[in-house]
This record gives sequence, C-alpha cells and structure tokens, in this order.
Amino acid sequence: MKILVLTPFGEVEWEWFGKSFVNEEWDIANLNLFGKKPWVWFYSAVQSLKMCGKADVVITHHPYMTFYIALVYWIFGVKKPHYAFSFNHGNGRFLKGINLLIARRVFRYVDGFVVFSEKEKEIYGRYYNIPYEKMSFVHWAVKSPEFESEMEFVENRPYICCMGRNNRDFEVFIEAVRKVGVNAIIVCSPHQIDEDSLPRNVIVRYGVSMKEAMGILAESIICVTPLKDASTGAGHITIVSSLQLGIPQIITKLQTVDDYFIHGKHGLYVEQGSVESLSDAISELLDSPEQLKSMSAFSQQFSNRWLTESASKEFLEMYIKNIGVGLDPPSEPDGWSAYKKEYQSLR
Repeated sequence: MKILVLTPFGEVEWEWFGKSFVNEEWDIANLNLFGKKPWVWFYSAVQSLKMCGKADVVITHHPYMTFYIALVYWIFGVKKPHYAFSFNHGNGRFLKGINLLIARRVFRYVDGFVVFSEKEKEIYGRYYNIPYEKMSFVHWAVKSPEFESEMEFVENRPYICCMGRNNRDFEVFIEAVRKVGVNAIIVCSPHQIDEDSLPRNVIVRYGVSMKEAMGILAESIICVTPLKDASTGAGHITIVSSLQLGIPQIITKLQTVDDYFIHGKHGLYVEQGSVESLSDAISELLDSPEQLKSMSAFSQQFSNRWLTESASKEFLEMYIKNIGVGLDPPSEPDGWSAYKKEYQSLR
C-alpha cells in the first residue's frame, strides 16, 4: 500500500514512523505552512494533487491541513481514502464563518479522524458534524523530553511551575501562589501576564526554547496546569512531559484531560477557576513528600505504557493494518478501555 502523508509542519526531515513500516511505501511531505496566508494553504493543497496520483491512501496532519486537502479533493473530485491525524485545536482556532460551513460539507468525505482525547470526539464531532464512529482516540505520545538545566533558578528552589500558551488560567495560578507563598516560575508567551501585579515569589519567563522550558519543568517539585475551560483539548504537551519526567501535577478537573490524569495517583484535580481549591491542593502536596514520591513513580509507569513513541507507533500499525484490509480503524489504543476501567476504580 502506498501512503501519502501531508503536513503543514516545517521540519523537512520529519518522517513520522514511515521508515518503520516495511509493507507500505510512504511519501511524506512537510509543506511548512504555519503562519502563511490561507491562499498559500489552498495553493499547496492544489499542488498536492500531483503527489496523490499513485497513492492508495492520503493522511493529513493538523485540522487546517485536513480542511484544505478535503476542500481541494472535493472540488476536483478526488476519491482517494483520506484520514486525518493530529486533529486537535489546542490553540482554540476553530474554523469559523464560511470556512466552518465548507468544513461541515467536505469533512463528510474524510474517512477517519484521530484526536487526542475521548472528549474531543464529542467536541469536534458536534462542531464539525463529524459522525462519532469516524473518530478515533490515541494519546498524544512522543519521546521523552530533552532539557537543559536551569541553574540560574537555584536561589528559587524549591519551586512549582506553570507553563503553556493555550487556554491557561494564569490569574488563578498567581493568586493561589500568592496565598500559599511558595516560589513559582511561569513560562508563557509575552503579554499573557501583567508582571506589575506579580508577587515577589513568582518569576516569569518568555520566549524560552523547548529544552529550556523542559529544564524548568524537570527541576520543579509540582507542575500546575490551570485550564480555563473544556472548549478544546489543551495542556497535553505539558501534562505528557510532566508524566514522562515524573513530576507530580495539579490540573483543572476537565474531561479533556481525563485520559491522561488519575486523581490521587498522578497528582490532584482542582475545581475550575477556584483559587481556594488550587491553593489547598498546592499546600497538601507540599506537606506530603511521600505522596509526591508515589505520584512521581506512578506517573512514569503510566507514561511508559501509553505515552511513548512505541505506543504511538503500535496504534498507527493497527490503524494502517485495518484500513489496508478494509476494516474500520481502531477507535482507541489496544487495551485502553480495560486499563481505564481498572484505574477508574482507584479514584
């Protein structure tokens, strides 16, 4: 089977797991489209028609890539099986207006969608009128973080951290840290924080590299991910990286993170928008070194099972195998429902 993979990513050498499959022929095109005008996305989608001729299956990554490919294939009557991976609006930038109306039409012809949480099946299914049975869930899984030690913060240790750009409730975090009095480091984009109102125990870092951010995370005692709402999947990069590094977490209780977080085992859930709930959770974990140690060990155990490149590749192998023999794609990773049922009893 010949598989064409189209992405908007800029990593020219990114090959997904293509080289790992010996029974398929992979052609991966990273089109470097982020930050480009809509007409550039459309033009690139039209140009992709030259590549899809010999392909048996087309796979797209990212919602916008899926949208433009589905639109162009609809316009030109392309009948290739089309599957959408990484269908995640973590930044909240849903298609809107006329593009939403077009998406609801052309997404009918996409054969399958892969999202990063069970809740997102409901969110995107309802928003784009995608049938639930067309959607599959797999954990957002990558290799363990690489990081650079942030020794400049030695005077601030021990500290907790809060990082991210999308859907973060930094205001609640700051007020909770002010109340508890623990040192904290925030990693975010410029203009997300009013530094003039910060307490003295909080440091803000802007524009850091991923390795620097992971260095801050790796040396923190707790990572807090306060989410504003469940309108989209967000926080997965921070949550997954914390699990892989064994950093206990405090996370807003929302269904979009339920597939990654076990209350009492990985850390603590807190109520949405509640300074009191968050400050109480921070204090509880700071006063419980044995609980922090246990949470760290369980986090790494969980990540070793579900959040590795091997786990992601295993799911992709099953997905490709199914569509290759005319079966429906798997709806979730093998064994996940049984595992989830087991750990739900731990809550």
